[in-house]
Amino acid sequence: PEEELDILDNSALAEKLHKLQYKTSKLLDTYGVGRIYREGVGVAIVGRPNVGKSSLMNCLLERDRVIVTEKPGTTRDTVEETLQIEGVAVRIIDTAGVREAVDEAERMGAKRAVEAAREADIVLLILDGSERLSMDDINLIDELRSKEEPGGPAIIPVVNKSDKVLRLEADDVEKRTSHVLSRISAKNNDGIDDLRERISARIDKLGENLYDGPVLTRERHMEKLNEMSHSVGRAMETVKQGMSREFVAADLQDAKEALGELTGKEIDEMALEKIFSEFCIGK
Repeated sequence: PEEELDILDNSALAEKLHKLQYKTSKLLDTYGVGRIYREGVGVAIVGRPNVGKSSLMNCLLERDRVIVTEKPGTTRDTVEETLQIEGVAVRIIDTAGVREAVDEAERMGAKRAVEAAREADIVLLILDGSERLSMDDINLIDELRSKEEPGGPAIIPVVNKSDKVLRLEADDVEKRTSHVLSRISAKNNDGIDDLRERISARIDKLGENLYDGPVLTRERHMEKLNEMSHSVGRAMETVKQGMSREFVAADLQDAKEALGELTGKEIDEMALEKIFSEFCIGK
């Protein structure tokens, strides 16, 4: 005769599914950390045209990597370089100026700039201190603020051209961004060391989440684990509604397949039983 199986009641099964979902969610939360391990900290430099973004990038790199001219819109696409700040790999991304576009090329450049800011860990919002805040500045601030922490990048507002007479309303900018301004002159290399220290402090804050446990480093892994998490979530809802265990089994089978694609291996029944120990998943 077949060996009898101990079938968990709904309460015990729901508890085990909840624990599995919790562990899966914790691992999913490490994707941002894993990306930093793999790619370094992403720092995007954004602002409207001719505020000194490329000049700042050259200052941070300590070499003339990006062409700088007095003509607005010289940079039409993103330019990425890597440097070390306090021993941490940092990807500096210079972007096209963001304003109401006058042609298709400028529109595409501005779109890529916003995308780079959205994907970065830290955004250096560059403003021209010699001019009053413009509508392009305000629109960009609002766009960045809508994407900020906890789910998005940290903003560091930077007022450039401190070598000129200050016309920018600093208090207004700090109120709009909810951050203290950093003042620099990329032309004279003034304030760059202080800005580096502020970037380093933000990196240290990111580093508080770094640990020695397993982390997700690939987008494909994150997607497959998400699929597994959704399947387990469906199983939890099925149990909650008191539906047949065959439906729970179907959801866990989907979770098994997603996990198999994640690991690159087919998971046999023995492994499945180990993963979902004490579950009665049906045949």
